[in-house]
Amino acid sequence: MQQELLPRLSVEVGYFRRIFGNFAVTDNLAQNIFGTAQLTAPSDPRLPNGGGQVVGTIYNVDQTQSGQTNNLVNLSDNYGVTQIQHWNGVEVNFTARVRQGLTLQGGTSTGRTSTDSCEVRAKFPETAPLNPYCHVDNPFLTQARGFASYVVPKVDVALSTTFQSLPGSNLAGNYAFTNAAVAPLLGRNLSGNAQSITVNLVAPGALQGDRTNQIDIRAGKIVRFHGYRTQFSVDVYNLLNSARVGTYQTTFIVPDPVTLTQKWLAPQAILPARFFKLTAQIDF
Repeated sequence: MQQELLPRLSVEVGYFRRIFGNFAVTDNLAQNIFGTAQLTAPSDPRLPNGGGQVVGTIYNVDQTQSGQTNNLVNLSDNYGVTQIQHWNGVEVNFTARVRQGLTLQGGTSTGRTSTDSCEVRAKFPETAPLNPYCHVDNPFLTQARGFASYVVPKVDVALSTTFQSLPGSNLAGNYAFTNAAVAPLLGRNLSGNAQSITVNLVAPGALQGDRTNQIDIRAGKIVRFHGYRTQFSVDVYNLLNSARVGTYQTTFIVPDPVTLTQKWLAPQAILPARFFKLTAQIDF
């Protein structure tokens, strides 16, 4: 829905629901005997609810079928199992031409993704043996953006700025459960002589990384001569010099009681620091 609220000011509101289908399932015909175990996360105040909670059920193929492969790829609907992926969201955008040479645009987008592959995992454990999070309702996440531009009259100086605020990505805590810890729950050793299995202790959406709040600006001088239009500009990216963490250490390690080493969620990459760029554009 789009509506003019005031002269030169319009607002657009939209609701979106996207439903995906035709999901493919890989059925390993050579594996149909699986053991199960319910794993419990270690106690740690950095984990949601302090840890110590049941992570979920994991599957482990029988020793006699370990390493065997005979894959058949088919649609999940053909197996009579339900698999969904939905996205629901609302967007609000506005455009304003305040005065000659000044334009403002911006808006927000809020939505979330819901997925469910529990029936597929129950029927075909080999598709996700170590991922117990078959039903995920991500939290509603909001992003905002804005843009402004203005041409200073008489001196022909073009000014513009953009702003964006983006939610952080889902964080994970990948923890290696040893065979010694899993075997009593499984009733046997891990298949394939595996010494450990790695399971994510953090449900998708339970922890989010840093938001990205970034402002970029541009100032340019317009020069006209002999039918040519040239703009000499200086761009400044990440004006506020934000050091938002983009990539985290996702391997979960219980802190050493002596050194208190805590590498989990240690920054691996941050937003590039503030930098400048000079450009020239010639139109003819």
